[in-house]
Amino acid sequence: MGLDMRTEKASGSLTARLGDSLRRQILAGQYPPGAKLPSEAQLSEAHGVSRTVVRESDRQPAR
Repeated sequence: MGLDMRTEKASGSLTARLGDSLRRQILAGQYPPGAKLPSEAQLSEAHGVSRTVVRESDRQPAR
């Protein structure tokens, strides 16, 4: 499920790509209304990015 690091520059920042990935998962019903998202550490490991990327993604406004 990790992000493809090879296309990072062509597809935008890792922060934006992580946000997009989480948004798609939420819209697909992977996280139902009221459910908590995985922890920063869990998201970092699952997507193959640093916790800083996860933290920054959380601060981005919803699109």
